[in-house]
Amino acid sequence: MPGPSPAHLATARRGTALEAVVRGHVAVVDAAGCLLGGAGDPSAVTTLRSCVKPLQALLEAGDQAALPRIVRGQRGTPMI
Repeated sequence: MPGPSPAHLATARRGTALEAVVRGHVAVVDAAGCLLGGAGDPSAVTTLRSCVKPLQALLEAGDQAALPRIVRGQRGTPMI
């Protein structure tokens, strides 16, 4: 049974024209991996390509100090 629909995350406009509507699932976790909050379905499985886009945006903006520090986990093991 499918979970909740993706949440509305952002709307981009160019002048008065609607350019994009971004929907997705977001999970906010603490350093121990405990869920603190979310939007859409925080337990939804996604691909690495999709879940690193916010980090790519921080790198593009030059704000590397804002990147999270990985505190635990093993290669190939999903962290929730």
